[in-house]
Amino acid sequence: MERRFRASIYVDIFVPVSHNDVEQDREVARQAVHNLVAEISVNENGFVPKMICNPFVGGVAFYTPGNLLNPLDKEI
Repeated sequence: MERRFRASIYVDIFVPVSHNDVEQDREVARQAVHNLVAEISVNENGFVPKMICNPFVGGVAFYTPGNLLNPLDKEI
């Protein structure tokens, strides 16, 4: 018998600015997070451990810490 839990992990990703194109930079950040999740969830034999399954990268938001009311440009 097992219980399934889902966890949310937030990380800050820094990417070089590409001619002020936020959407292009967002895609670079999304890919970086996707690679990180894949690296964490796959063991040294190339298999996903039973305890960690269904890795998923949700939204990636542009973060402006000076904007206290709306620090993210979209929901994540």
